[in-house]
Amino acid sequence: MGGQVILMIATSLDGYIADSAGGVAWLEPFDSEEVGMAAFLAVVDVVVLGRRTYDQLRAMDEPWPYAGKRVEVLTRRPLDDSPPPGVRATGDLQATVRQARQAGRTVWICGGRSVIAPLLAAGLIDEVELYTVPVILGRGIPLWEPGAQRYRWDLLSVEGFRNGLVRSCYQPRNEEQTGFC
Repeated sequence: MGGQVILMIATSLDGYIADSAGGVAWLEPFDSEEVGMAAFLAVVDVVVLGRRTYDQLRAMDEPWPYAGKRVEVLTRRPLDDSPPPGVRATGDLQATVRQARQAGRTVWICGGRSVIAPLLAAGLIDEVELYTVPVILGRGIPLWEPGAQRYRWDLLSVEGFRNGLVRSCYQPRNEEQTGFC
């Protein structure tokens, strides 16, 4: 059996994944164990990040959040001198994700938009787990590329949390329901 490729990401009410400066500090008040992040990470084998997301995580004064996980960073530039164990750069994201999926691995597409768009276009995202955060940013980095191709998704589930977050899970139309949601 093949693995799952899951895009799990948070957006503001107006569809942004980061503010105008690329920051995500607006998400911090909504970071809660209630949403099941620990359970999700427990089933993830491979985390896929864009270079900006990787650099933001490395700049934080906190332990590396994906210790023990294989992490693929989409970049054309070398990573810093001492990346955390299990972290490597990849230039061929689609091949990397295909190989992990074929090996039965669960892949989390963590972000950002430069990672999401080519995987979506290649039909390599099996499930979207979208957290809508009750914040309006007004501007920033939108989740979807302007003029993105139209895709049809079926709703699997919706769940609201006390902190105001709403999780909506989708799968591509006409696919079997086999995901985390």
